[in-house]
Amino acid sequence: LKVRFSDSKMLLPMGNMYILFGYVFLAFFKGRLCASEKQAMITEIGVSKYLPAQISKIDGSRIFYRIAPLKTATSYELRISYHAINPSEVLIKLVSEDGIDLLFNTRNRKLLNVEKLIFTTDPQSGLVKGVLPWIELSFLQQGARALGAQLVQYETIMFDISLEPLVVGIPQEAVPVIVAVVFLMVVSMRIAYALSNFHLSYFSKFK
Repeated sequence: LKVRFSDSKMLLPMGNMYILFGYVFLAFFKGRLCASEKQAMITEIGVSKYLPAQISKIDGSRIFYRIAPLKTATSYELRISYHAINPSEVLIKLVSEDGIDLLFNTRNRKLLNVEKLIFTTDPQSGLVKGVLPWIELSFLQQGARALGAQLVQYETIMFDISLEPLVVGIPQEAVPVIVAVVFLMVVSMRIAYALSNFHLSYFSKFK
């Protein structure tokens, strides 16, 4: 079968179209897989909620948490705590549903194996930069655990996550504790003052 030059010039564009169609199909299929994978890994977290014993791989894989609706003009503290036996660090991000970065932590923790991210919602809408944010977490290996003469690197890590509103820069859950401590201090000072006056008045009778 002989193919004329004019026919081959017509076949080349058709081949390019098939290749282009294949790339489009693969990109669409990959996007659907990523979306389904993201949906499968999503857990919702509400305000003043504490989710213990969460599991993540330590290979940079991303896990997502959907945040329940937030109050307007309110500051929140997102806190991640994990065990010190597994040397690793966590990157915390607030992202839009489309995956656009909104805020992220600076990996400058002040407490051992506790990372936090503080953000404030809009006074009008209760959103963060115009959207209701999602939480994106990824853990990275930072070392190995010594077990005798061996160094062990774990593939997964267990962590706790909480989202708490702030009251004058203090987590709301800590406010009752602080109030109780201050109240007890005031009561103890009053009792000590009353006892000292009683002792003074009592012993003054014998002078």
